[in-house]
Amino acid sequence: MELGSSVYTYLWDCSLEQAIARAAGHGFRLLEVPTTPPFLWPAHFGPFERRRLRRQLQALGLAIYSVNPTFLDINLVSLNPAVRAASIAEIEDNIRLAADLEVPVVVVSAGRRHPLIPSPFEDAFGLAVETIGRLARLGEQLGVVLGLENVPALFIERADQLVRLVSAVGSPHCRIVYDVANALLVEDPAAGLEAVADHLVLVHLCDTPKDRWAHLPVGLGQVDFPAVARTLARINYDGVLMLETTYAEDPDGGIRVSLSALDSLGLFKGPGRRSSD
Repeated sequence: MELGSSVYTYLWDCSLEQAIARAAGHGFRLLEVPTTPPFLWPAHFGPFERRRLRRQLQALGLAIYSVNPTFLDINLVSLNPAVRAASIAEIEDNIRLAADLEVPVVVVSAGRRHPLIPSPFEDAFGLAVETIGRLARLGEQLGVVLGLENVPALFIERADQLVRLVSAVGSPHCRIVYDVANALLVEDPAAGLEAVADHLVLVHLCDTPKDRWAHLPVGLGQVDFPAVARTLARINYDGVLMLETTYAEDPDGGIRVSLSALDSLGLFKGPGRRSSD
């Protein structure tokens, strides 16, 4: 396993270029970049900006493993065809950006149903299979994997739902990003990891209390990280782990706290190094 970090925690603290440099200062080699203003928006991130980003990554010895359109107004299961079409177009732009930057994974959430009078689950599920299947076909053409993520209070929250959706889409370019903090609000994260093991492309690591959605530094919430570490070892996961804190009050301090907590488990040996080193 290799540990990388999202730069999401720096979103309101500095520019994308500065965020990347600060993450590199912690020793990370792999990054996740949110395709979210003010960092970037694919439609307005043109050839010049992409060349400049590639040069910075090369100079720092970094690679982007995943891009993540983190704004929650994307809705691939919207009953409004115009909203659904705009959401598809947004993810298509992310897939093309990823291909251009040689990023292997685009993180995707399926969307949401109305909380007051939700559409029937199976209706939404059918829309998800249709829209995500279309996006997966573009991913196949461009060599990019869609990583479907569990997100609390949205349409797909649990491991069993992720597995069912990925299986229904039936594409090797549609896999799972499992977020242990997101999971804690609806299920046991360790059990969820076990359930999605055969489909994993990425694991998000951060912490949260059980009664409030957060992406805290590891150790400041209630996620059972020793159990997570044991499960990752048991399922022989050898992919990427991505620290994904959103600790705006002290972005760098949150990363340091998380690294210390993860190192203490004896499984994660620090950024940029594999667990078997």
